[in-house]
Amino acid sequence: MQQFAGYEVAPGQEVAVTGAESTIFHLSIVALPHSASNAQATLYATVEGKTFAVASLNSKAKLNQVAVDLIFPKAQSPVFTVKGNSPVHLTGYSQEMEDDMGMMGEDDEDDFESASDDEDELPITKATKKEAVQKKAAPVAAAAAEEDDEESEGDEESDLEDLTSEELKQLAEEMEEDEEQDDEEEEGEEESEGDEEDDEEGLEDLTSEELKQLAEEMEEDDEEEEGEEEEDESEEEEEMPPVSKGRRPESGKPAAKFAGKPAQNNAGGRQGGKKAGRN
Repeated sequence: MQQFAGYEVAPGQEVAVTGAESTIFHLSIVALPHSASNAQATLYATVEGKTFAVASLNSKAKLNQVAVDLIFPKAQSPVFTVKGNSPVHLTGYSQEMEDDMGMMGEDDEDDFESASDDEDELPITKATKKEAVQKKAAPVAAAAAEEDDEESEGDEESDLEDLTSEELKQLAEEMEEDEEQDDEEEEGEEESEGDEEDDEEGLEDLTSEELKQLAEEMEEDDEEEEGEEEEDESEEEEEMPPVSKGRRPESGKPAAKFAGKPAQNNAGGRQGGKKAGRN
């Protein structure tokens, strides 16, 4: 049960908490009396031989009270003292610790038991089950996978060792046929797509023999194209008209130079002919 409690502590005086050994004092307010003027005071609390300053008050600074929230059990023998020129009033409430602790103990025990029960009875969801199973199964699954790989490798080796030479040859031929079929399918897909990038990727997939054959075909195509170009050039040269020796290409200045000379030559030829006839 809580009851009001108050103490007045004057400078140089020691005041202890009163009541039974199980009493606790809850200090709420530290204040100067109304009659104090120009008052300055500091409250100290001594607990188990150690002294601590709790609050400092100054009426000039209009700091007349301070609110605190401190508990002082009577069992710790707290003692209050004041240094300054004014007494200090301490107000709060007192309470019996046994009743309070007894009630609190029962509640705490109930809370502790309920909390432990809740921890023990945590709901197990599908996610938690799945995580637990995965954690436990992970190493087992890894070990099983390694064993399967080792067994498969051992089975393959033992199978190959048990085959005869004829069976090995037949197996090799089947593998070659499968590779050829795969190459043909890849070539068909490349031709249908018709992109240069796809063609380049297809060239990477070709074998050395196929690359040689492709290079020879490309060389033959280039030679045929060169032969066709040479034939076209020869045909064009044959179709061009021949240029006469006496004629020169028609242009402005050469035509002017040769315009009068053929006439003089013709005239001279005529005159020579007449003289030869007379003779």
